[in-house]
Amino acid sequence: MSRFYKYVFYKLYRWAKILGLDSTPEWTAMITVSIFLILNILTFLALINLCVEHNFRLPFDSLPKQIIIFVAYLIALYFVFIHKKKYIEIEKQFKEETMEEKKRGAIYTLLYIILTFGLFFLIMYLLMLRNRGTF
Repeated sequence: MSRFYKYVFYKLYRWAKILGLDSTPEWTAMITVSIFLILNILTFLALINLCVEHNFRLPFDSLPKQIIIFVAYLIALYFVFIHKKKYIEIEKQFKEETMEEKKRGAIYTLLYIILTFGLFFLIMYLLMLRNRGTF
């Protein structure tokens, strides 16, 4: 997994620990990262769909297939972030940040979250317009 996604995981993990909203911040961070990554993939596929002349069907167009893919994805991310307490290693990797690096990292993480949702909804809106024949 790339350093960027490990850093996003770290920030989400730290925020979950600081807020104290649950007793398993590593799971909260992992599930949140998985949702963001899936939104990124869906945005990319929808962008391709928007750029081609006709709609193509995705291979995971039914709910059972979507659930199977999501669970498989969570299992893979479990081994990246949680298995054998890897989240502790990730925390150690980024724990010695300076205050400036912490601020910059928080801004980058928030920008990533905003762009992930913003681009997803923008592309979905454009697809809706195209499907209505107004785009």
